[in-house]
Amino acid sequence: MSELILIVDDDVWVCSNLQAYFEDEGFQVVVASSGEDGLALMREVSPVLAIVDMRLPMMDGNEFIFRANQLNAGMRFLIHTGSVEYEMPEVVRDIHNVSRQIFYKPLTNMGLLLDEVRSKDAA
Repeated sequence: MSELILIVDDDVWVCSNLQAYFEDEGFQVVVASSGEDGLALMREVSPVLAIVDMRLPMMDGNEFIFRANQLNAGMRFLIHTGSVEYEMPEVVRDIHNVSRQIFYKPLTNMGLLLDEVRSKDAA
């Protein structure tokens, strides 16, 4: 069975592209359009990793990562944001399973994101 990735992004186009790409690479993928939906999904499935947008409706990506880590402390997190001004807050930086590499949209080289997903030392 392949590893399960959770994509949390409110942009349908971004979600469908990431989902198709990672499924083509052999991963199972589930998608949530908000942090709240992502947390609800985590109660049904056990993703090993989440790719998280920072600008989400209501709960932002930072809050999602903080809460998701409380639900599953072994889960890894990658940040995928369109905000070039984004700086990781200390509360997120302190979570050991958050990759220090930030992926900015539009991502022109999906291979970089794939390498980070496959890396067991990404966080």
